[in-house]
Amino acid sequence: MLAVTRALIYMIRQWKKTALMFGIFFVIGTAILSVLAVSKSVESSAKLANQNKEKTVTLATNQSVLVGDAYGSGEIPKKAIEEIGKRKEVESYSARLSAFSKLENVKTVPLNSGEFADVERSNATTVTGHHDSQTDPRFVSGLLQLVSGRHIQKGDKNKILVHEDLAQHNHLKIGDTIEFSRDPMRYRGSDTSKITGEIVGIFKGKTTRPPEYEEESISNTIMSDIGLAQKVFGYQENNELYTEAVFKLKNSADTQQFMDTVRRENTSISWQKYKFYETNPALANYSRSIKTMQSMTSTMFVVTVLASVIILTIILFFNVNGRMREIGILLSVGKSKVNILTQYFLENGIIATIAFIISCFIGTSVGQALGNHLIQQVARSVQRDVQNQLGGFSLGADSDSDVLLQIVKNVTVTIQRTDIVQLFSIGAVCIVIALLIASVRIFQLKPKEILNKIF
Repeated sequence: MLAVTRALIYMIRQWKKTALMFGIFFVIGTAILSVLAVSKSVESSAKLANQNKEKTVTLATNQSVLVGDAYGSGEIPKKAIEEIGKRKEVESYSARLSAFSKLENVKTVPLNSGEFADVERSNATTVTGHHDSQTDPRFVSGLLQLVSGRHIQKGDKNKILVHEDLAQHNHLKIGDTIEFSRDPMRYRGSDTSKITGEIVGIFKGKTTRPPEYEEESISNTIMSDIGLAQKVFGYQENNELYTEAVFKLKNSADTQQFMDTVRRENTSISWQKYKFYETNPALANYSRSIKTMQSMTSTMFVVTVLASVIILTIILFFNVNGRMREIGILLSVGKSKVNILTQYFLENGIIATIAFIISCFIGTSVGQALGNHLIQQVARSVQRDVQNQLGGFSLGADSDSDVLLQIVKNVTVTIQRTDIVQLFSIGAVCIVIALLIASVRIFQLKPKEILNKIF
């Protein structure tokens, strides 16, 4: 009788054991496939992040030192940024500055019930000026996403981006205008005329923490070109101070050498308060979340495979030892040990194949749930680390503070053909290893010794 025939007969006769093995292989297959799918999705996110990552350096505040007036103003002179931007290694650059303003012809989105409302600060908003709004960490990290229109670009004058909540609240659309008053906290000039900005883009986004003031609310955040924010703040032309600058370097540039040279040669910047970062400090946790998930999925894959081998080895050990009489009889009638092992491999291989095929239908759902769980774990870890770094102080509720908590928001888990091939390959290896380990002691015995143990 052929090994495959004996395998099929055994599976039918011992249907309870067959059902048990099916359940075990189904769980193993689903676990391995889910981890493989999540791992591939995380790798895709990492590749996408690297593709979008240009060779840039960010000139930003040293986070251990208080900079500006505690309301978001900066201390980087325009001249210093322009000098750095003219260096041969720099391809382009974008700077930003912030100002407060009261909206004159539209209403800010009110705070939710229970949040603090300050009458004196009502209808106030934060205006962030940019050369290029795409470089804003809130867009880079995915906290904000442009839903219509375009970004702020160099050369724009009196152009703005608004949140979709503010647009819906005031029935605004691309091309409409908003009037701004001067910064009520810092403007010292005599010109009280209103400044008009034209909406060229609408974005969406949501912060983790609820705001305490209307100007903190991400719904009321407005981005503008540098000129408009400069007027709102009250800076005289060429005297503005910036909070941050991002320099895009040429591919041939040596990043570390560039930063060292600028620090040495540019004395107009207070290097005790500002420093260069290869990765924008606001995006550090976003990058770390990807690396953390890569590490977690790699560990889970190794643990899942090892656990599968161990579980199969234990179960097959009892299975093989329970078939001592069958082994002895087969050996006594001339069947080789390889032939008997082939039968056992076929039994488990057939069961595993059916179980693995079925696991493919739910692997995506399980993998997606696993991916979502990992993201939640990473989010909690990042929030805990940020709070520890703050030394007991609370993180602000504004979008600039919230970007520190930004991580990979989701992984889209899909099962590819390569995942299925890997599943069957890994499954076959696990079965062979487990079966050899489980059978090694018995198959070291001679047929007569096995029969003596039976009778």
